[in-house]
Amino acid sequence: MKRSFIIIMMIVFTVFLWSEDVVFNVNMTYQVTLGNFDPEVDFVDVAGTMNGWNGSGAMADPEEDGIYTVTYPDLTVGTVCEYKFRINGDWSTSEFPGGGANRTYIVVAGENIVDHWYNDQQPATVFADVVFMVTDGTENYLDIKFKSSFDEWVLHPMADDGIAPDETAGDHIWSVLVTDIPNGTWEWGAIEDDGSQWGIWLIEGPNLQFTIDEEGNVTGQTDYFVDPGSMQDVTVTFQLDTSMQTNIGVITVAGDFNAWNGTSDELVWDEIDGLWKLEKLFPIGSQISQEYKYLNDGAYEDIENRIFILDDTVTEQILPVDYYNNVNPADYLTQSMVLTINVDMEDTVFDSLAVCGSVLPLDWAFGDHNHPLELLEGTIWTIDVSFEAGAYRYLDFKFALDGQDLEAGFNENHTCMLDESEMSQTVWCVYGVMGPTTGNDENGMIPSGYSLKNYPNPFNPETTIVYQLPADVKGELVICNIKGQQVKSWENLSGHGSLFWDGKTETGVTAASGLYLAIIKAGNFTQSEKMILLK
Repeated sequence: MKRSFIIIMMIVFTVFLWSEDVVFNVNMTYQVTLGNFDPEVDFVDVAGTMNGWNGSGAMADPEEDGIYTVTYPDLTVGTVCEYKFRINGDWSTSEFPGGGANRTYIVVAGENIVDHWYNDQQPATVFADVVFMVTDGTENYLDIKFKSSFDEWVLHPMADDGIAPDETAGDHIWSVLVTDIPNGTWEWGAIEDDGSQWGIWLIEGPNLQFTIDEEGNVTGQTDYFVDPGSMQDVTVTFQLDTSMQTNIGVITVAGDFNAWNGTSDELVWDEIDGLWKLEKLFPIGSQISQEYKYLNDGAYEDIENRIFILDDTVTEQILPVDYYNNVNPADYLTQSMVLTINVDMEDTVFDSLAVCGSVLPLDWAFGDHNHPLELLEGTIWTIDVSFEAGAYRYLDFKFALDGQDLEAGFNENHTCMLDESEMSQTVWCVYGVMGPTTGNDENGMIPSGYSLKNYPNPFNPETTIVYQLPADVKGELVICNIKGQQVKSWENLSGHGSLFWDGKTETGVTAASGLYLAIIKAGNFTQSEKMILLK
């Protein structure tokens, strides 16, 4: 009996020494709706017994879906965690105002994922009936079925029989009424059920989306047109630059056009222009939007799928030059240079100042003081940083105040493009004013009233460029490619506003995918913004 008791106690002791990671998730989407939380300026943390009630720091939202997360590693199985979530690390804006009870969670052996809505507040569930339609532009499909994320992608038969909700039999417009869909944002698509395991997926590009709000209103896309494909044969030439890669072997391309067979379409080296090339016939009826990637000795590029639009108005289409893994030689310095960084500390009180950044010799080791600044004059501090040939030319940096990252938030940095056209370059910035720097000193200060940004970025093929100029200043905005060639321009800008760029040049030609610069010019002032056009 005594021996059995000892064994039991040993098992219990062992279990309670076992440690597991615990993931805390909090959904803030309803707090945004209520106006209690602004993701652009606010953060959420969790404070509890696992961190001495001092808070976790800003929780991350990696999926940008309003669900914030933090992981606490190696918590002993059986530990009772007490905790609350807080907005901006402030107990006055914590959950359950007025001193409500703490949350509790007991760590278990195995997976520990804790999901909550902030303050236990979440939208009320409402249901809506929605009609979905798929128009078959090919006029060839016989059994189209609808599927959506709201019910884990269950298949729903669609009909083209003239019986409600379908209006006309045999017009190749397939319809289905799906009832009792809960509120939320959902993805959907459609297949041709040809008897295979997964059927033929009919949606080109990302899944379609629709939203049902808290009052049952439906917005988003609830119908889709299946493109009949190209109207004639098109021979497409692929071009690939691997000049920034090492250990190049057999180069192939895989995509929608060859069922992602990574061995069937091999590119050939062209000694004249130093590119890998392949001419590929896309027969009549080929889908217009094509996704693809390159492979090196059977290994795929480590990037998102590439996309090009098949141009069936011509019989031969030459694609812009791609760069393996999107590593473009134009993004790297061709010779060494010195960057002088001047920063106005204004009224900030500190004992030491250093600069950290994304391109060597700079790094993000805030406490190491490897790159200390010196006082230039007044409140202006300065440093010269030498960058070697081959360095990435798009620099993010920020300042370490007394060895700490106290300037703005995570991933909010000063930015500049290194320009080796001259051996030295000077940029000016103000401590805490993040974003693109300027080459203008204006007596040691960055001019106020200027800003430039675009969204989305990267984009395909459209983006909005937002600018601001002082009220009494006239300026122009120019879009240039990486070679400095002007692609598009707008003149006589003033005040603040936005410009829409559809990815086309002044002559209406679709611009090639790649890196572009939006440059705003006003007198002697110039500011640029890097933009990436994807195809």
